[in-house]
Parts: sequence; structure tokens; C-alpha cells
Amino acid sequence: MKVIEDSFNGPFHLSILGLGYEKRALERFTQERSNLGDVLVLGYNKHNETPQYKENKLNYSDSKASIFEGDDVEIRLYTREWLDSKIKSKAQQLNVLIDITVLSRSRLSALLYELIIALPAGSTLTISYEISQFVSAPEGLSPIKTVGDVIPELSGAIGDLTKPTSLVLGLGYENGKAIGLANYIDSEHIFVFLPIGIDSRFDESVLQNNKAILNEVPSSRIIKYRLDQPYNTYLDMRDLVNAVSKSTSPLLAPLGPKILTALSVLVSLEFGAQIPVWRVSSELEEQPVDRKASGYSISITVHI
Repeated sequence: MKVIEDSFNGPFHLSILGLGYEKRALERFTQERSNLGDVLVLGYNKHNETPQYKENKLNYSDSKASIFEGDDVEIRLYTREWLDSKIKSKAQQLNVLIDITVLSRSRLSALLYELIIALPAGSTLTISYEISQFVSAPEGLSPIKTVGDVIPELSGAIGDLTKPTSLVLGLGYENGKAIGLANYIDSEHIFVFLPIGIDSRFDESVLQNNKAILNEVPSSRIIKYRLDQPYNTYLDMRDLVNAVSKSTSPLLAPLGPKILTALSVLVSLEFGAQIPVWRVSSELEEQPVDRKASGYSISITVHI
């Protein structure tokens, strides 16, 4: 696989989209339906009774897109079978889109893994993400209920136990998540990816809710990344992982925008899936929040 600088914009043979409770879930589909080819829409078996989820599902149904709802295990198995059938029927290099906007981190990681190992050589996989309009951060500290590998295949390798860990940590705007994870891992070396978005209110919230960890990390280990430049962020993360691997064992923990999770998966796969990618979740204590599309869509393409 090779991540390429210029993102592929279609037309696509296959597209995988998310069915969620946010208005922006439909953005890519609404804007580019004729460009998406055969469409598979993946939904959930929780938070699926909200009015917006039902409205999104109805809009997808009216367009005759294929819809499947289930838990992460069911979704992964169904997508694998759907993909296998499409590969056999088309018997060619494929241009595939996956919109990760409303996919959970574990789900998007599993699907990226499946697509990259299954698509025929010469295919392209384009990962897209709709940036949301500003929504205030949850009040108070965000509880941490689950910490661990984002999917089993990206749990990494034990490697040299004499090497210390380098935590490569993406920051989100939830209060307490990043510092909680850093304290849990207790790594001697911490590198921070600090997002710069299209709305300064997001940026201010990230800074405000991460004061504790930003005050601990030297400025030389804080990497600012532009949310609308995913290819540059990928290069920065890949180069950092390559550099710190010489003397430490890197661990990627991409909090914040989901596109950083996707980039972390790509970096891990480029290093033979030896670099662990972790997730931090508040599980069911996280309340559904509707987010509207800002009108800014970002994407990055992998050549298989």
C-alpha cells in the first residue's frame, strides 16, 4: 500500500457509508450520489431510535442503497462478504470510497483493515471525513471506561522489552481524556498531535481542556496539524514513528478527529501492523450529539 498525495475524487465503483444519528451522516451521499457506484450503508444497534437516525435511514432507503445494521462483529463479517462478492463480480481493480464521518473508531479501523488486505492490487481506497460545525465540548470530565487496542489486529508486537514506550497522543476537546490516558500509560516519552481546524472555537476548546498535558510536554514534542491537510499529517506521523522506533516502542493513541484514527491505522499497517493503535472510550455514558456538516470535506487516498 502507498498513501498518495493527491486524493482520488471518483468516480467510485464501491462506496461504504455510515448510518448514524448526525445530520452530517448524509452529506457525502447527498452531494455525490451519482459518483459513488454501488453503495453499502452501515448502521448501529444502539442510539438508533433518535429522530435524526430514523430520518437518515429513510433517506438512504428511498435511494435504494443497501443497508445493514448490527454490532461491530456483525458489521465486519457482513462487509467482508459484501466486498468479496463485489470483487468476484467485477473482477478488476476497484476505486473504493469509505466515509468514516459517523463510524466509531473501532469500526472504521476494522473496515480499513479489511479493505486494505482484500482489495485487488492496483485498486484505490479513498477515506473521506465531513468536518462538523462547532458543537460545544461535553461539560465536566469525560469518563474513561475502555482503554486498549482499537482492533485486535492492531495491538502491536511486544518487541524489545528493554525499550521505553513513546506515547503518540492525539488531542480532542473532551476534558480529561488525554491526561487520563497519559497517566494510565505513564510513558516517559510523550508526543502530542494538536489539531488546527477550520473553526477557532474547536481549537480554543482543545487548548482549554488539555492544559494539564500541554504544560507537561515540551513544545518540541507538540506537533500541530491542519485538519484539512491529512496527507501532511500522515507524513508527520509516519516520520515520527520511524524516528522514535530506533530507541523506543511507539504507541499511537489518536484522540480527537476521527481522521487521525484513520491515519494512525495507515501508519501502523505501513509498519507491518507492529505499531499498536489504541482507543479510549466512555462507552454508553457518551450521549448522542447531533452534528451538522460544515461544508468542508477532507479525504486521503491509498493505492493498494
